[in-house]
Amino acid sequence: MIIEDIGFWERAGKDDVDAIVCTTNNIIKNNGALVMGAGIARAFRDTFPYLDINWGAAAEAAADGGNPDYGVLIDGPRVYNRTKIYLVGFQTKRDWAKPSDLELIQYSAQKLSDLADVLNWQRIICPAFGCNNGGMTWDEVYKKTKKILDDRFIIVGVSSDGVI
Repeated sequence: MIIEDIGFWERAGKDDVDAIVCTTNNIIKNNGALVMGAGIARAFRDTFPYLDINWGAAAEAAADGGNPDYGVLIDGPRVYNRTKIYLVGFQTKRDWAKPSDLELIQYSAQKLSDLADVLNWQRIICPAFGCNNGGMTWDEVYKKTKKILDDRFIIVGVSSDGVI
């Protein structure tokens, strides 16, 4: 992983980006939308119309298969800042109101890496998984994901001293 001390949306807007990642949960509202009410999830929901509905349907389909842990969701390609990119939901928690889960983050990281391999992505912009509303520290998340995510994955929102 590469850690860049830059704002998420500033980095996401550069023209070398294949995908941008949004941390998610698996709670679906009565209208079928995935709960995306705070943090980066809310920014994604507000920026990309119908994303919460699309991901709600995908998460529900995964649960229908017997596994509520989907790991990653995908949408796109969409146009963002005049560039075609994919949007990736990265599950860090099961319930939006509870803390993120390190094993789930590790599971989702492996799914994200596999997806990047299949789609030949070279630059994937990611938030510090589970570290803001999820209650994790970057140090503990990094230890669980450093062997999974290579230099195609750019983590933003972590300062040079490892603080969110």
